[in-house]
Amino acid sequence: MVWNEKLKREIPDGWEAVSVNDISDSYRGVSYAKDDLVDEQHGLLVLRGNNIQNSQLVFDSNVAYIPESFVSDEQKIRKGHIIMTMSSGSKEHVGKCVLFHHEPNETYGAFLTKFVPHAFCSNLLYNVFNSDYFKSIIKSTASGTGINNLTNQTFDNIFIAMPPMELLQKYDALQDQLFGEVGNLQQNTWNLIKQRDELLPLLMNSQVTLE
Repeated sequence: MVWNEKLKREIPDGWEAVSVNDISDSYRGVSYAKDDLVDEQHGLLVLRGNNIQNSQLVFDSNVAYIPESFVSDEQKIRKGHIIMTMSSGSKEHVGKCVLFHHEPNETYGAFLTKFVPHAFCSNLLYNVFNSDYFKSIIKSTASGTGINNLTNQTFDNIFIAMPPMELLQKYDALQDQLFGEVGNLQQNTWNLIKQRDELLPLLMNSQVTLE
């Protein structure tokens, strides 16, 4: 073990301290006005801070859809990307994030930021974002008048102990297997919720019946 000045603690010899911005790129979400909203058939669902709970995506009736033309290629979400709440009226919500294990059909709003981790860094970064270490930094860093904010520059000064590439790849492969199974279960749950929400009004109106 050797002392690392950036982390202010000892780390294994051969490891290094890197910032979040050293191992990922970030992109702010889509801005839109109320008049820009469209229906589900003609737009993309915009994920917002309330859609992230306990590091998972949740869907409720308070949804917003915008034209796909509003979304730049950089604002599309891919497998391995992470979205995080950057602004909120409560510090408890700032820093909430979710890792995508599949290719989603959604985009994300302007109060969120998407992190695109470099190769083999998605799971490492996601676990750091959910650590007590990260949460303590966020609580002391988030500031603003009436609203709490993080900026891209915030992540220049949040450091991570980075293992050698060979060890990082092994770690990422193990985490991929674990989170991949979790992601499949979540996707199945979302599909069932969507089917439920589509069927319930039909059942209540007697448009369909159960045998």
